[in-house]
Amino acid sequence: IAAGGILRLLLTTSVYGQCKGGATLLAKYAVNETAVKGAVSYGADSVRIWQGILIEFIATFVLVTVILMVVLDTKSKTGLAPLLVGLTLAVNILA
Repeated sequence: IAAGGILRLLLTTSVYGQCKGGATLLAKYAVNETAVKGAVSYGADSVRIWQGILIEFIATFVLVTVILMVVLDTKSKTGLAPLLVGLTLAVNILA
């Protein structure tokens, strides 16, 4: 059911059984589209698919750039790195 049986190899029997049972119940008894798809947010009708992809690309680029510049830079170690990464992530979420 999940990735051609790879889940069976990665998990123990009891965990696999619980996941399989949960997926079966969800597929059989989900009452609406939100319950089936989970917490997925779709863009507004005015946003085209290429605009959404471009926004995601820019937000990811900014987040990765902040991580590389703040966390991995060996010349300037600062205690503000977690705060800066968190603020960047918050701005990306709200954008």
